[in-house]
Amino acid sequence: MNRSTKSRYIAFVSALVTLLVLSGCESERNRERSVIWSPDGQRAAVIGSEGLFFIDGDGKVLVPRLPGSLIDCAWFHDNQRLAVARSVPATSWKQIADMLSKESQDSVRKDAEGVREQLMAYQGNLKDFSWEPSLPWQGAREAIQLYLRDEAPGKLPEKSGAAWNELQKIEIDIWQLQLFSLNGDRLEPGEVISKSLDRLFGPRISPNEKHIAYMADDASDDSHSISLSVIPASGGTSRYLSDNVVTNPAWSPDSGSLAYIVNSKENVSIGELEIERVTDDNGALLDSPVQKTEKAILAVGVNAIRWMSDGRLMFSSFEITLPQTASDDFANWSVFAFDPRTPAGVSRVIGHDFDRKLSLTLQGFEISPDGKRILLPGEAGQWLIYEFATGKTAALLPPDTSGLETFDLASWRSNDEISLTMSAKNPDASYQPKEAFLIKDSKIRNISRDWPKEMK
Repeated sequence: MNRSTKSRYIAFVSALVTLLVLSGCESERNRERSVIWSPDGQRAAVIGSEGLFFIDGDGKVLVPRLPGSLIDCAWFHDNQRLAVARSVPATSWKQIADMLSKESQDSVRKDAEGVREQLMAYQGNLKDFSWEPSLPWQGAREAIQLYLRDEAPGKLPEKSGAAWNELQKIEIDIWQLQLFSLNGDRLEPGEVISKSLDRLFGPRISPNEKHIAYMADDASDDSHSISLSVIPASGGTSRYLSDNVVTNPAWSPDSGSLAYIVNSKENVSIGELEIERVTDDNGALLDSPVQKTEKAILAVGVNAIRWMSDGRLMFSSFEITLPQTASDDFANWSVFAFDPRTPAGVSRVIGHDFDRKLSLTLQGFEISPDGKRILLPGEAGQWLIYEFATGKTAALLPPDTSGLETFDLASWRSNDEISLTMSAKNPDASYQPKEAFLIKDSKIRNISRDWPKEMK
């Protein structure tokens, strides 16, 4: 799509924000949280080190589980179904070929034939033989190896000797977006609605539950560009929306549009808040998403976005005045509101008298279900609750959690209870098991004490 036809809500960013945008990408790619409560707050999906687990409202581990790693998920409003993004191993060329276009399959064949010729002509020790695929996409090397092994080995088995046996063990991760249903003690698999060699994550289900937006991490180069697509929840053809996306998207209340942030320039730190109409008046996915009229707003370092039930968009941003130098100090970020229906300007939702320091590494926020309060990450692992109507701020964590640090974003289980995952402070440890807490009326309880190690 011609980018000039898109509506652009442009954020002018200083040199410092390059780092902030990149850190925002990384936090989104590693998912926002590991304990994901169902809409009614009665159950939660827990993304553990060895799979997807489930707990009841008191943290008791339920029977259903989905083994695996690198999982992300989202609940449907019926509190039973989930959209799960996960990796599964592929061990044959046919599994890979079914996901590739004819053009990509031909490219793999061409590369594979070239590698086979190089290897057959190589006279040295095979342990010293090296090659690089010309294909830029993730998993290309493994795809070529699987093609050679399954479709065109030629005389490679004789040439390779014992190394050929090692090739029989090769596998490649296929990422898929699949529906599941949690019924009593059973987690029932449903349709796989999307597959990719790129990592899929961040599923976002539309309010009417007809479509799912998701992101893909293209790790074919060091840039790790994130793309955004949308697909019918019933399956079908997905629609690509944009690359260089730096936040999870937000659905409009009518399920017809998506808002998201993109980093539009590689060398100039400019971000854009874009709103795309993705469905027609009947709720069907558009072949060519329609952009709204072009508008511009001043924002910096936008790292989170939420679409409120009243139609406003809220997003986090640094506030600066241009021009200024890269050495100017960015003391804090804040949260702003923008109404696409009356796009005359942007307003602060956090007062200018707010004097708390916010985290520079966790720039997300969460709004309470009733829309009256907002959770903000503070300094040193503290979380703050800001009340919109009064402007009052309260610290969330009591002093006895000083030995812990935030593991991922906090969330609202209900209007008066907050879910938070933390881990012990130990910079020398390569991995710290996480602990899950519920906080209500200034009282904090650990609900993960009895969880098995693979859940933490």
